[in-house]
Amino acid sequence: MAEIKNEKTDLLKIETKVEGPWIVAWKRFKKNKVSLAGGILFVLIFLSVWIIPFVIDFQLQGDLGYTGVERFGNAMSINIGEHGFDLTNSRQKPSFIDSESEHFLGTDDQGRDILFRVFFGGRMSMNIGFLVAFMTMFLGSTIGILAGYHGGIVDDLLMRFTEIVASLPFLPIMMTLSFIMRWVPQEQTMFVVVIVIGIISWTGLARLVRGQVLSLRELEFMQATEILGLSTTSRLFRHLLPNVLTYIIVSTTLGIGGAILLEAGLSFLGLGVTPPAPSWGNMVQAARTGVILQSFPHMWVPPGLLIILTVVSVNLLGEGLRDALDPKEIR
Repeated sequence: MAEIKNEKTDLLKIETKVEGPWIVAWKRFKKNKVSLAGGILFVLIFLSVWIIPFVIDFQLQGDLGYTGVERFGNAMSINIGEHGFDLTNSRQKPSFIDSESEHFLGTDDQGRDILFRVFFGGRMSMNIGFLVAFMTMFLGSTIGILAGYHGGIVDDLLMRFTEIVASLPFLPIMMTLSFIMRWVPQEQTMFVVVIVIGIISWTGLARLVRGQVLSLRELEFMQATEILGLSTTSRLFRHLLPNVLTYIIVSTTLGIGGAILLEAGLSFLGLGVTPPAPSWGNMVQAARTGVILQSFPHMWVPPGLLIILTVVSVNLLGEGLRDALDPKEIR
């Protein structure tokens, strides 16, 4: 009897932990050391492009005579014009190579500090990447859910529209817009690039979401929502959307790296963000000159290296999320 009591006591001490799918996914993601390192690297780059330009501009505001709250406020809303041309200091080498240089990464053709422009340009590229990814997520998931759920003529119309958008020639469109953007204010060119890339980039996600919704709408839980008389909005966004959310998250994460790389390529060709506003793409454009390519690598290597590190880290993060959020692996 004593042994039976002890066994019952031991059984009562056993705690059964019920873990949700997000907790299971996080534990699986942590086990993937490569993806975790990619995520940490991406966060560090993201923080750097916001903190380092602020610190540099905060020092500049002190040199210009501002003090206290005014200095802090000016550094929060950076005026790129205050970091303008100084032809007397053009093409200075980095301070770790030339002890007489006052700039850690040297200066460009116009005498502008490369360290500031690399990280401030990274902020521009990051903003474009995130805005394009969220625009793609909104358009792709909305159109995909509506097409997959309603089916019939709605599905046909939305999918034909998707195919038309997917068939648009991207590069000729950007070349035409680059001519139009000559009359667009310089501070608004980023939004034009975001809108154009976002409008063309959502088609793949729409097809993916539509395919998942077509398989989900015939399952028992969706039939139950119809029997209960739930509204169409509730069925779409409270029951269908959470079940395709993992695919949307992974696609959006991978889309950030693709958008950053696409913006860099367009700016390199002169079709993206226009100078004097810096971006990683238009800074790498300096390497098109043979003299700068061979003799002044400090002008194009830092932005090129950050493009590589950012895109690789985002892709590693996305691959890790895809493995961690795979519903076939989560029990």
